[in-house]
Amino acid sequence: MDISGLQQPFDAVTAGDSIVVVMDDHIKSFMWNGNQTNDRRHGGLKPFSIDYNKRDNLFYVTNKATNSVVVYDQSFGVVQEFGHAYLNEPSGLTIAKDKKMLMVLSKKSGTITTFDLYGKYINSIKAGDLKDPWHIKCHRRELIVTDAGSKMIKIFDLNNPSKLLHSIPTRLETAEMHCRGLDVDEEGNIYVGLRAPGFRTQRECIAKYNHSSKALVSTFLDNSPKKKGLFRANSRIAAHAESVAQDLFGPDKDVARLDFSRGIHYNKRKGEPCLLIVDAGNQGVRIKRL
Repeated sequence: MDISGLQQPFDAVTAGDSIVVVMDDHIKSFMWNGNQTNDRRHGGLKPFSIDYNKRDNLFYVTNKATNSVVVYDQSFGVVQEFGHAYLNEPSGLTIAKDKKMLMVLSKKSGTITTFDLYGKYINSIKAGDLKDPWHIKCHRRELIVTDAGSKMIKIFDLNNPSKLLHSIPTRLETAEMHCRGLDVDEEGNIYVGLRAPGFRTQRECIAKYNHSSKALVSTFLDNSPKKKGLFRANSRIAAHAESVAQDLFGPDKDVARLDFSRGIHYNKRKGEPCLLIVDAGNQGVRIKRL
């Protein structure tokens, strides 16, 4: 594990030479060698996703506890909080840099809500029958969403998010997989965290999809369970009780395996592409060179 000892990490982003990680009640920053440089406690923070506005040097974080977006400065002090009236269990968010807009998913309502970068509400759109949306990213004219409930990556028109352009089923061989963390490289290739339904030791991997063909190109950090999961893969509660399972039973200690991966962040460091992968069950962030 490249960054370890994190309690309930949810997402990570790069800002200059720093890696910033959000977790319950904390925002922390690290150097690329894993050394911690800052730890700011924010009681009541239940984050899901983070994005970085390089122009203004600000961090945007969805807070499930308050149904809002919290904006932090470079020292992780609170600058602003907004969205309470419009968000319903917010999950992923992304900055559409060309449009200078912030787009936020709501899990319960399946909507995409748009704000300007100063928190002014623009609109909310019911997009493509989203059932359990996790993360959202922009690439050129496309808005890409992982919808764990339907086990699909859904791609919308950035200018008209109600218009569904493509749906990519997330399955490996014949097995349907929940899609979770998400990011996109500069060519538009899509990286997604996949996990089989169920608790504990399930198959998990990171999958890469081609931008043009939308076809699965490769998987890595792939594994097959060494033992049967605690619950059946088709259990009705399996898809929605991740945090409960971890609180009751503790994380899988086999650090060689992905265990409840969450956010993914693509980055080029010194010209070398890599992914930051939040590995919640193993309490850390992996840095995977591509």
